[in-house]
Amino acid sequence: MPNENVQLPREREFSYLDICCQLIEQEAGAKKIADWTNGDYLQLSNALLKKTQVSISHNTLKRIFGKLKTPDRYYPQKATRDALAVFAGYADWDHFTQTYPLAQPEAGNQEAQEAEVIPAAIISGERAETIATKPVKSNAVKWRWPVLVLLMVTSIALGFWLYPKQDSLPLLKPGSVTLVCNNPEGNNPHSAIFKLVTVDKQLEKENFDIDFGDAQRIEPITAGSLLTHYYEMPGRYYALLSYQGVVIDTAVVYLKSPGWTATATIDKDTTRVWPIERPLFHQDKMEVSVEDVLHAGVDTNKTFYVHFSHTTPMDISGDNLELQTSLTTSALRPGVRCSQVIVTLFGEKGKHVIMLIKPNCTRWAILRLSENWQEGKSSDLSRLGYDFSSGGRVKMQVENKNVRFWFNDSLAYRTAYNQAIGQLYGVRLSFSGIGSVNNFSLKDLATNKTFHDQFNGY
Repeated sequence: MPNENVQLPREREFSYLDICCQLIEQEAGAKKIADWTNGDYLQLSNALLKKTQVSISHNTLKRIFGKLKTPDRYYPQKATRDALAVFAGYADWDHFTQTYPLAQPEAGNQEAQEAEVIPAAIISGERAETIATKPVKSNAVKWRWPVLVLLMVTSIALGFWLYPKQDSLPLLKPGSVTLVCNNPEGNNPHSAIFKLVTVDKQLEKENFDIDFGDAQRIEPITAGSLLTHYYEMPGRYYALLSYQGVVIDTAVVYLKSPGWTATATIDKDTTRVWPIERPLFHQDKMEVSVEDVLHAGVDTNKTFYVHFSHTTPMDISGDNLELQTSLTTSALRPGVRCSQVIVTLFGEKGKHVIMLIKPNCTRWAILRLSENWQEGKSSDLSRLGYDFSSGGRVKMQVENKNVRFWFNDSLAYRTAYNQAIGQLYGVRLSFSGIGSVNNFSLKDLATNKTFHDQFNGY
């Protein structure tokens, strides 16, 4: 494997990146890169994640493909280049660059001097084994550096033409742009009205993006305009405003519930939710049946999730609390192998998200404690693996941002975080398939105030 510290000349790096982008264009469809919209980049981001298991944001892709202009041309890190190469059909970036060496012109060979840097066969999508590469003759060496210098000068000139200077880009001063929600609180469902306010007229024609915090698609917004978003599930959402891929402001939207509610969703369907109106409590146990989910309109032959939510201010600190619950996750059924449950605690300023999952599935585990976000694919979360399909007890203690977890009274995991999430505004338990909650309670460790609505446990 080539030494990562040995760098290619910059113009050659961008030549390879241009080739890879054109191959990705062909993989993604017939539409030309120049005609791509924000939705096309979102689709490519999802396709990359599905094929390579690497998450590359749509804004990063825009910088790579030149949609978002920057003072200096953006060159992605190695992990991102590896993912792009895999999507284009190669093992990694090194395999891709070794497969397509950029030929040098041969001295005295007019055909080679007039050849394009990017062979036409590559643009047409042919693989390396269909291309015959001539060996470079020794007398070409004396011409190599003049040619490289010429290419470098050309590349710099193109860079100034394609990418505007820093002083031509609007500079964002603190407070110059604010994301405002005109109606940040409501019941479920809720149409939240967002407005982008700016005191700088230079920014009025700039494009910004809003991530609404509910897994729906990101949408563009311009200063002074209104944008309404429809929220369908109780919870506390943190809408993020970004400019050229950088988050610059946040607005909070809070959907309250009149107690415990249940909502069903289907895997990979982000356009609909199905409220479950049937009674949730049976002998002090909260659960729904497959028949209840089917009655709500869900195709139970597909992978579905059931979300139990209780979103009311709880007067309990999210940074000093004890959570106890006894629950049972789904038995094996179509679309359910890992039998997980996700516990979400909504705070005033942030949230805690804990996925409890079978031991052999911890590659998919998620643990988010305020800003401390870990995933099983890049962190060892094996100690958070536990099979709750036959039932089990969970205890979580947060003391001054230090966190410990117990499963069936056995200490399983400990960690910490730095940024306080503040007072709790609600909780959600999301089961893959059918699950039940036998009891649930929260206690503030400083004030001893408790929450265990409709449960007799503890």
